Amino acid sequence: MVAASNYKQKVSAQYGEVELHSKLEGADPYTLVKILYEELEKCFLVLQAVSNRGGNITRHSYANRAHSIILALLGGLNDVKDSNLSFLLADVYRSMAQSINVMNQNGDASQLVELLDGIASLKSAWDQIPAMASQKQS
Repeated sequence: MVAASNYKQKVSAQYGEVELHSKLEGADPYTLVKILYEELEKCFLVLQAVSNRGGNITRHSYANRAHSIILALLGGLNDVKDSNLSFLLADVYRSMAQSINVMNQNGDASQLVELLDGIASLKSAWDQIPAMASQKQS
């Protein structure tokens, strides 16, 4: 029974990866960042669930994935020169990366609430961009 459960989890994870890759391939820059924010939030939620069950999050694969996503977001800012928003986001991303590094090294989950709050704020602001853009065009 355990083997069947593990198999279902692995298959589900594979389908999830295929779905994610499909989304990423056809995504415009706005949608790409939105997807990365969603995936980052998922990583933090998984780490929180592991921590809440008493599990070890030191060097956890989802912490590594979260760090990689942050680096991708940070790298995407290089195209925008002399942008105040770019500098602010870079500071936020670096701070998040530092928190993930600390958590990854010592398993300290105390940063997760702050990281979840941060990504929720980023997602909320990002979701408002289309409405703001349409208002400017009107």
